[in-house]
Amino acid sequence: MQNRKAIVFIGPKGCGSKEYVRHLSTRIRAGKPLVINTSEVLAALSDRRIAHQMKAKRLIADSVVIKAVGRYIKENGKKARVLLFNGFPSTEGQASFISSERGHRLLDVDSIIIVEMITPLAAGPKSRSERRKELADQKQIALLTRLLTKTNTVHLCIKPIGNMESTNRAILESVLPYLQIRAPQYNPAIPLLPQRAPARTSVSA
Repeated sequence: MQNRKAIVFIGPKGCGSKEYVRHLSTRIRAGKPLVINTSEVLAALSDRRIAHQMKAKRLIADSVVIKAVGRYIKENGKKARVLLFNGFPSTEGQASFISSERGHRLLDVDSIIIVEMITPLAAGPKSRSERRKELADQKQIALLTRLLTKTNTVHLCIKPIGNMESTNRAILESVLPYLQIRAPQYNPAIPLLPQRAPARTSVSA
């Protein structure tokens, strides 16, 4: 679809991306944004094997996830001008697929906006397993971002500021200019602050 954008949230577990996606979807009034929460899409398949894997917190095959997400978009996103992803991509295989020509055709988007949530590392003493987990999360986020920022992408880095409302506002301000949809079409319920550059922004074309 011409001029359809995908917004992908990337960050460590517990960064609040589900709430940020939900909030952003209520503020975008143009183009009927479609929210894709991967866990909900997989649960809706009513597949016992997948349900068991999810309950056991096991990794589900990339091919299954990609197929489920693609089907969900095809069935529910025919008129959506903005796709909001939470929990997808979450693996190297999924990110590689999205950045490929085939992935762009499946999602039917002309560009991808990556919103990377920068969360500070927890202070204080940590166990060895906690340190390993933090490092693993950082490496995974860096890998996903590198795979996604190949072509037709905008990379925005957002550091949570103050409370959830302030962070939601910062995300909205950062994303709006790249949607190429006139501002009056958006819900003015939350007044926007003067435009300012995000903490770190990289654009690849």
